[in-house]
Amino acid sequence: MNIAVINLQHKIPVPVSKIKSAARRALREFGDTHRNPNSGIQYNFNSVYGECPQIHIVFVGPKRMRRINAKYLGHDYVTDVIAFDHGEIIVCPQMAVGNARIYGNTVEKEIILYAIHGILHLAGYEDKTPQGVRRMRAKEQEFM
Repeated sequence: MNIAVINLQHKIPVPVSKIKSAARRALREFGDTHRNPNSGIQYNFNSVYGECPQIHIVFVGPKRMRRINAKYLGHDYVTDVIAFDHGEIIVCPQMAVGNARIYGNTVEKEIILYAIHGILHLAGYEDKTPQGVRRMRAKEQEFM
């Protein structure tokens, strides 16, 4: 299982090895193939890109995250993480600074949490309902 971590911002340190380790724990649970029940897309975690990385976790600054969020989701604001069904997860580490204070985490832990959150979205977990939020939070803690 290959996981590519691409850091396009340089303000917040990205704990690459810890992110890859947590991502591998999460991806092992879903096996080779998983159908996202929300989108209906069948995602093969082991062959999306052939021999190239199957999952891309890309770290961007707030301006780029806002542009991506506006372009692809129609939301004109910065968000912490966006997951695309083709296996790309976009993370804004600067969001972790404020959220870490709010939730009593370290910035590093918050960044790792965002990567896990994105993988869970790929696997079909949703956070639009109270029940979905509870399920997702439980899985996030399991993989941290």
